[in-house]
Amino acid sequence: MIVAKQTPPFVNEEVEQHLAAVETTYAPLIVGDDRLKGGARLWEQFEDALRATAVGALRLPRFTKRITELAVARLLLIDHSRSQILYEPPIAADGSRVDFVVPGAVGGNLYTEVKTVRPTTEDSEETWRKFEKRREYHPANVKYVVAREMLGAEIYGNSFSARSKFLEYVYDFEPKLAATNSVQPGRGWLVFCGTAWGWHRSHLEDFADFYRTGKHREGRCIRRYGGR
Repeated sequence: MIVAKQTPPFVNEEVEQHLAAVETTYAPLIVGDDRLKGGARLWEQFEDALRATAVGALRLPRFTKRITELAVARLLLIDHSRSQILYEPPIAADGSRVDFVVPGAVGGNLYTEVKTVRPTTEDSEETWRKFEKRREYHPANVKYVVAREMLGAEIYGNSFSARSKFLEYVYDFEPKLAATNSVQPGRGWLVFCGTAWGWHRSHLEDFADFYRTGKHREGRCIRRYGGR
């Protein structure tokens, strides 16, 4: 088994417990299941990110990115009908890579890309002014209710930036999927992982409609955050 070779400098008791849980949960599968080709490299990248994390870092972006990849790898591996899973294999002619490929899945290869959405908007007057400006352009059927004194600027800003990242990641994945399909046909899974940011089902439905049609979801759509 490959284990972290030193305790990172930012560790406190809570993080230490989390790291222990990561090793217990993921290491046996990631480096011990020979169905995952490239598992040792995936685990090594997690260790590298751990060592490279700055002292006192609170958000740990590289660290959380690797954790989400480990989590998705585990989800793929616990389905024992999959005889082989490839981590970042060279398939596309243009050199682009997808995080995980399951060869010969139903409907062709399964191409899975993992993205972490971690908005970090500050609760500031500037952010609140942006909210007031942007809500002038909301469709008539959208009522986004937040209170300034109850983190309203941060909540709206996080929602707005996370939504933008969703679109950015989708548009980034589409050419990768097209490139891999030109070599080996299959279908794609784009997996969004969050860090303490909860999405209501209506937000995701609205995002899906906006992505497909360029318009917000029809009908009455009310967002309530922090309001009374």
